[in-house]
Amino acid sequence: DRDYVRNRPINGGGSRIGGGPWSMTTILIAINVGVFLLDYMLVAAGATINIASTPIQTSQPPSWSSSPAPPLFAIGHFSTYTAFTNLEFWRFVTFQFLHGDITHLLFNMIGLYFFGPAVEQYLRSRKRFLAFYLTCGIFGAFLYLILNLIGNLTNANIPGLLPAAVVTPLIGASAGVFGILMASAFIAGNQVMYVFMVLPMKIKTGAYLFVAISALNLFVLQGSNQGGEAAHLGGAAAGFFFIRRHEMLHDFFDILGPSKKRGGKKKSPRTKRKPSVDDATVNRILDKVRDEGVQSLTDKEKQLLDKAGRERE
Repeated sequence: DRDYVRNRPINGGGSRIGGGPWSMTTILIAINVGVFLLDYMLVAAGATINIASTPIQTSQPPSWSSSPAPPLFAIGHFSTYTAFTNLEFWRFVTFQFLHGDITHLLFNMIGLYFFGPAVEQYLRSRKRFLAFYLTCGIFGAFLYLILNLIGNLTNANIPGLLPAAVVTPLIGASAGVFGILMASAFIAGNQVMYVFMVLPMKIKTGAYLFVAISALNLFVLQGSNQGGEAAHLGGAAAGFFFIRRHEMLHDFFDILGPSKKRGGKKKSPRTKRKPSVDDATVNRILDKVRDEGVQSLTDKEKQLLDKAGRERE
């Protein structure tokens, strides 16, 4: 929810991966915008849902109050109360597609638009890129949850803890975008981006600067958006880790059903074909992406990278 950066060397909107009509970056942007517009129209039509809000302080033990909220916000926002107390685990994902206002949405989508394509190209799979993006968001919510739980259980005045009410909502794509930003620092860290559209800076410098600002706001300044800063740091940490170990995301979507390796009807064994693009070629192209950026690849190299991704998926 802050002014993200513009990166001219890495092309926003990205090339398609795996031969599909849209890149996953484009699909994610479309979903975020669609959810925002749908919730706006539902509120305009008078549809709201009451949700728990801050406690009413009286001489008796405090009791929860309720307040009307947009329907999709009510169903999908993340909070310690909904996700931990009520065990509504889907909120670890759905909160990532909700935004408070047009500015919040705009800045997150700018970050996703300019940095998502390079990461998607590097991962060579729309499915793996989606797993990476959602995982960064989940880790952002998880760090928020831990700090909010400890803050409420201990009431300790320790920098970094979040003593806000457990019903305080967390929404936005920022955690996922911070993960993508950290991945971009690894993939093309020496490429130039333009902070606030005017200030040139290496991607790795800008990425770590934004992380440092979030840490400063959370642990030192302790401003009004501490919860958001916690999510930023959780997403950034996940992005830093999983872009270097993205093979760990291979079975991410097995949580939605039985693993192909464990359940279901066994398929007849097939002879494993040797990939038409050898590992040495793939590694050479990926090294070029890391050193010079995606835009440095020739059409042939892009085709080889896409083909290798499909064969190894």
